[in-house]
Amino acid sequence: MDKKWKEFAAANGLACEKNQCYGTLYGYQVSITMEVNSGLVYRVGVHANFGAHAKEVYDFLAVENKKKYKLRQVTAEDCGIYFVTTRLIGIVKHIDTLLRELAEYLKSLGVDGTACPYCGQEMTKSVLAQDNGGCFRAHEECLEQRLQSAVTVENMEAALPNNYWNGFAGALVGGLVGCAIFAILFMIGYVAFISSFLGAIAASFLYSRFGGKNNAVKIVIVSAVTFVMIIITFFVCYFVQVSVIMNEAGISGSPAAVFFQLLAEDADVQKEVWYNFALTVVFTGVGIAYNIVSLVRQQKKVSSQIKRVGQ
Repeated sequence: MDKKWKEFAAANGLACEKNQCYGTLYGYQVSITMEVNSGLVYRVGVHANFGAHAKEVYDFLAVENKKKYKLRQVTAEDCGIYFVTTRLIGIVKHIDTLLRELAEYLKSLGVDGTACPYCGQEMTKSVLAQDNGGCFRAHEECLEQRLQSAVTVENMEAALPNNYWNGFAGALVGGLVGCAIFAILFMIGYVAFISSFLGAIAASFLYSRFGGKNNAVKIVIVSAVTFVMIIITFFVCYFVQVSVIMNEAGISGSPAAVFFQLLAEDADVQKEVWYNFALTVVFTGVGIAYNIVSLVRQQKKVSSQIKRVGQ
């Protein structure tokens, strides 16, 4: 963390290590982590057992005050609740105000900030735990149960069938989404490079929705399907364009043959086509790279992030 966060941590009795500050603030355990994830973001965790008030706390952040606090996402976890904010100007004051107002709300609900975040019972003895990226104190036995639960779920998921064909079908459908956007915009005069990116994202999403497992094979299938389908669509769009021109001019023959003849002999056609082709490949590559980074992060085992700090 930078100087402003170190000063904030020192003034509030928080520990500050590498990219995170953590400790007790306004009566509740908190962790503030600086992450680089599609830009600089701050992931804040409030570690408490909300009990019957869990939905109220979630709605307070994700529904009632999401715009006010400029939150990008809110997630409820076994160890409390996390939220992400991307505000950069005055970020220290912004998060401080947010945590103070959230603490006031939690106190109005009767949420005990001194209890174990996992079980909600009094902590006479505790260990420093790390879960989901945040650091906080909890019962050692609760931390161990949380770890074992995560391992059990991961083992069950590992035993599930790969469903490669189902995933492949999902990737095809997702790829078609990008191809459709590309073709529609091409017909009205635009080569929509962003459609390549969207196609890659849709292919990845639908691969999983159709039952494919999130593993290395998914990365290969989604990348190959996206790239091949977008490139095919790129040339088909030009073939169709040439076919329309030929029909209007009363010229017979193969649109594909005429297109490649023009590509070989006409300098203006060469410049336009290869420029658009290069950008299409680049944006498709960006989408694939984004998918790979996201998939690798998703494949990281939850259990590997649950541990007793210092071990």
